[in-house]
Amino acid sequence: DKEVIENSAITSLDGLIIETAVRMGEKAFVTINGQTFQEGDLINNLLIESIDNQKITFKMGNTTIIKDVGS
Repeated sequence: DKEVIENSAITSLDGLIIETAVRMGEKAFVTINGQTFQEGDLINNLLIESIDNQKITFKMGNTTIIKDVGS
């Protein structure tokens, strides 16, 4: 069951292009495929758990996925 979730999470990330990530004080924003998101937003069934200048942490169920900005 966990393998299915991991495969689903990887598939959900396939079409995502992380363009920019910015943190301004308490607020953080990420641009993915031309749209702006904040921590706590959902994209392709993935929760944006945290946004750093260099990486974005997504969560799907118990699976955590870290993706670099610009990838």
